[in-house]
Parts: sequence; structure tokens; C-alpha cells
Amino acid sequence: VYEKQERLREVMRIMGLKTWVYWGSWMGFAMILMTFLVLALVIILCGGNVLTYSDPSLVFTFFWLYSLATVSFCSLVSSFFSRAKVAAACGGLLYYLSYLPYSLYNRYEDVL
Repeated sequence: VYEKQERLREVMRIMGLKTWVYWGSWMGFAMILMTFLVLALVIILCGGNVLTYSDPSLVFTFFWLYSLATVSFCSLVSSFFSRAKVAAACGGLLYYLSYLPYSLYNRYEDVL
């Protein structure tokens, strides 16, 4: 969003950068970073005997796919905002609100 606010993306387009390359580079960078974080989390959880009976490759796949969904959600949210501070404030709220239907369903599952 900061790049959109400062019009850096338009400069990159003028220089010949295609839109799919721009979004692909952001997705690739975020997923490389998340891969290292997920790997550290799996080492801590499986190596520290927190998840004793879980297969580490399955735990890694689960958390990596969750991080992929989170990065995709953040990319979706960023396309709706043009100011970085507003996007940061609303992004966390939208992330919480996307979890709200699940928690409400679990709470009132017996009534429904």
C-alpha cells in the first residue's frame, strides 16, 4: 500500500514492469520469509516435544499453507486501500472479522 501511496508502482509500470511480476515478487518474497518462520516454528514445536506424535512434514505443510492463505488475504486487503496507515489499521480488523463467523458458529452450534 505504501508503494501505491507514494506512486512507486506507477513508476515501475512506466519502466516496463508487468503487474503479474510485481505481485509475484511480493508473493515470492513473503512466502520465502514465511517458509523460514514456519520451519523455525516446526523445529520448536516438534523438536521441543510439544507435538510429540505429529509428523513434522505434515505440521510444516499445514502451517505453510496457512501462511500462504494469510499472505493471499493480505494481498487482497491491500488492493482496497490507498493509504498505508488506514490499510494497517483496517487490515488487522478485517483479519479478526474473517475469523468471527467461525467462532460464532461454534458458540451457537447447538442452537442452530
